[in-house]
Amino acid sequence: EYQHYFGRPKEPKAISGTGYSQGPLGWGITSAPKEKMPDAKVASWGIEQINGHKAPLFLGLGFYKPHVKWILPKSCFDRYPLETFQLPELQQNDMSDLPERLKLLAHNEAKFGTGYHQRLVKEGQDKAWARAYLAAVTFVDEQLGRVLDAWDASPHAGNGCIVLWSDHGFMLGEKEGWGKFKPWFDASHSNMIMAGPGLAQGIVCDKAVSLQDLYPTLLDLANLSAPKSHSIDGNSLLPLLENPDAVWEKPVTMSHEEDGIRYDTVLGNTFRMTKLITGETELYNLNNDPHEWTNLANNPEHTGIIADLSKHLTFSHPVPKDDGWMEAEDIPHQTS
Repeated sequence: EYQHYFGRPKEPKAISGTGYSQGPLGWGITSAPKEKMPDAKVASWGIEQINGHKAPLFLGLGFYKPHVKWILPKSCFDRYPLETFQLPELQQNDMSDLPERLKLLAHNEAKFGTGYHQRLVKEGQDKAWARAYLAAVTFVDEQLGRVLDAWDASPHAGNGCIVLWSDHGFMLGEKEGWGKFKPWFDASHSNMIMAGPGLAQGIVCDKAVSLQDLYPTLLDLANLSAPKSHSIDGNSLLPLLENPDAVWEKPVTMSHEEDGIRYDTVLGNTFRMTKLITGETELYNLNNDPHEWTNLANNPEHTGIIADLSKHLTFSHPVPKDDGWMEAEDIPHQTS
């Protein structure tokens, strides 16, 4: 589907005896120089495309880091001395107000095993892993900077738009969880930055939006018509790009199943709710509680908010008939 394509180069191996791995995650030091790293090669290829195309172009660049494992040159780690590195802010007993199945989602024992977080803490690797993650983010940020410098120096900068986004977040010990595939905001939110001619600089919009909104937004920014052959999911974000404070009441839904637990997460402008298909629910006010330390689901004051957000669930629970009878096939169920 592309006129030009550059596959992802092979990731380098770590020097034997460096770093630490446990299950799917880990870090290590490679002898490969920065310019030989896969993401550096991708950036160089992208720069070649920018400089080699005078006609309008669509360029999609995918950087692999900070995807695991965090194998990087030593200089990337040296920027963040371990003795002064600070872990993300955590709260003890953070899961005391969660239903048992949500605790399972946090630990994801089917993938990581029992006591994963405790082993990392005991061996002092929780701090090392958070540092490795930041080192990987910084490394890929440098590669992005190279691409942006080339873009700004090219004719495309005069009328071209740039969108920077990620596919998910990453938990670094919050709620004793590591990685993605979890309903909490640290794992499920992604970066989304848009820039281009006519777009205000340095403006932050805190409305709830979805990655499905990217395509209709790009159509509007490029003054292109939507294809008539199929409908488009998502909403154009052009109104928010023009006015970040515009009225925007369009909660977004994320669905997933992990450890055999099916759930939906619904994000509004203020509250984020997760409901398991078995009924357990959590609710957080992100304005007052950005770390999601206090589950409000059992607070009677928030019954209406849960009901409103539940309208956006991808599953529903049947209402019993007058005689109390329900068909088993109509009841949402776990697959495992």
